[in-house]
Amino acid sequence: MKKPLHILRPSALIILGLLLALVSAALGQPSVFGLQAPTGTPTPQASPTPPALDPSEIGSTNGLVFVGILITIIIIVPILIRWKTWVRKA
Repeated sequence: MKKPLHILRPSALIILGLLLALVSAALGQPSVFGLQAPTGTPTPQASPTPPALDPSEIGSTNGLVFVGILITIIIIVPILIRWKTWVRKA
């Protein structure tokens, strides 16, 4: 009887990688929770901000998580495809 480790380890690595990507994406965004004023106090009014001329700025991390996940998939998929041949040789 085969042990379920042959599928457990790659799936654990994929889940761990996705969790790390989600945590890094969540920590990069400012939180709006907890900014509510206590009851009875007037809520501050936001002033309109001018539109941004160029959404991409120097040093911007737009799409960084997506590119990281894409690179991870490009590396992991061939490894998973060759996994059975590696197990047979061992």
